[in-house]
Amino acid sequence: MDIEVLLCLAHNGTHKVFRGLSSGYLVSPRGEGNTFEKMWRPLDYPKTIAQMASYKFLVSPRLGPYTQLVNYLRPACYRGLFETHITVKTDLQKDPHQIQKFKDLCTNIQVKPVLIELPNGVNPTQMMTASYSTGPIDEVLPGAYKLSQYFIKHDFDIQRTKIEAMCSTEGVPVTDQEALLLPHTNYFEFHIKVGLNPDQLAHMEQISSLCHEHNAHLSKNSFKVMLSGVEERFITLRIYKKGKANALEAFNRCVSAIQQKGYKILTTQREYSVFDSNVQLDSGWIEQTT
Repeated sequence: MDIEVLLCLAHNGTHKVFRGLSSGYLVSPRGEGNTFEKMWRPLDYPKTIAQMASYKFLVSPRLGPYTQLVNYLRPACYRGLFETHITVKTDLQKDPHQIQKFKDLCTNIQVKPVLIELPNGVNPTQMMTASYSTGPIDEVLPGAYKLSQYFIKHDFDIQRTKIEAMCSTEGVPVTDQEALLLPHTNYFEFHIKVGLNPDQLAHMEQISSLCHEHNAHLSKNSFKVMLSGVEERFITLRIYKKGKANALEAFNRCVSAIQQKGYKILTTQREYSVFDSNVQLDSGWIEQTT
C-alpha cells in the first residue's frame, strides 16, 4: 500500500505544499515507538520504522517532504564537488563476515570502502563509504540518502550520513561572519595523509604530540596496505565557526609544522562539512566544540 505525506509551510498569507509518497506494508507491531512506526515496514526494508529508530529519518515517509522543505529554506546554495560518507555500525563479534559483505556491496555500486581506526573515542572503529558527486546540494543530498538506504536494505545499521563540499565549492563561507550564519554543526575538515617509516612508527608519541599542538587528530585506514614497512596515517583538523580564510591559515600552519619535522606528506584534502547526521559519533576523538 502507499502513504502520501503532505507538509504545508504558511508564511505572510501564502503557503507552499511539499509532498512525499511511501510504499510499504502494515505488519504486527515490532520495536519501540508510536503505533504507526511499530506497524509500518517500508517496501524492500527488512524492519519496521520503529526497529530502525536510530536512523528512522532515512526510512520515514516524512523524509521526502522535509528534504524539500530544507532545500526551500536553505540559507546557502552549495554547488560543486562533494564527498559523501555513509558510516555503518560495525560488530565483528556478532558477524565476522560483515567486512567482506560491506566490501562486496561497495563494489556492486562502485563506491570505495574505508575502515577507519581511531586511537581513542567512543567509536574507535568506523566502517564507511567514500564517493564523489557534483551538482547543487539539493541534488547531492537525496543521493546520499539513497546510498544510506541501500545499505539499510542489506541489513546494515546506519550510524552517520555525511556530505562534505570541497573548499572551492560555491557557497562555502569565506569569512567568520558568513560561517556564523550557517548551522552550528557545519565545519571545515582538513586531512593530511602522511607516510610513516618504521622508525617514525616506533615513535608515534612524536607525531601525536605534534598533532596535539595544532589541535589535530590521528587515524588510519585499515583497508589500505603499503609496502616496505611504510604505513599511512591521516591527520585530521576540524574547525568550527570559522570562514575559509582563517580555517586555511590553521591548516597551512599544521602542514608547515609536519614538513619541518621531516614527515612525508602524501596528499592533503580540504573540505567543508555541509551535512553531518551524527557529529557525536566522533566523541572522545574530536569534540564538537573543537
